[in-house]
Amino acid sequence: MTDWVVDTNVLLVATRAVLGRPPRALEQRGEDVPVAAAADQQAVYDWLEAVRRSPQECVVLDCIHDLIKSEYANKLDKNEYGRMVIAEKLTKGQYRAVEVLCDDDGYAIILHEHAEEVFDREDRKMVAAALEANSAIANACDTDWCELEHRGTLTLIGVNVHHIIEEWCRAEWQRKRAAQ
Repeated sequence: MTDWVVDTNVLLVATRAVLGRPPRALEQRGEDVPVAAAADQQAVYDWLEAVRRSPQECVVLDCIHDLIKSEYANKLDKNEYGRMVIAEKLTKGQYRAVEVLCDDDGYAIILHEHAEEVFDREDRKMVAAALEANSAIANACDTDWCELEHRGTLTLIGVNVHHIIEEWCRAEWQRKRAAQ
């Protein structure tokens, strides 16, 4: 059995591939997913669809504060593909509930001495859940994960990230680093 902490960007890109337009919450803000190529969007959809169809692959969710599900709900309507995949996994019992603690500001607490090196506080819920479940984080297009790998932070903490469209993600990360 494989457990995945699915970063919200995976759900967004896969939903974009299905809809042929941005997910509604992004569209309302005049935004789109950063992955423009249809082939890359399709690769993310194909990965998520394979997870959806496999009873051996589970999603990891925090069970006390619902930080991950809340983020999914803020970014995707319940009838959009990415959220429907998560709902189906829940209905079929193909999920793993873990306990993630929160600080006074509502951000996840990573129980590790290198926790503060996870600079995006929104990403901390994914890292904390991955640590609790001893599972990998699935990523489509968040280049922060590449930066954390480059810095050695994820290795120190003991978390792996699976980049579904690795070539795109690494190239985008390099582009962003060069622009700094």
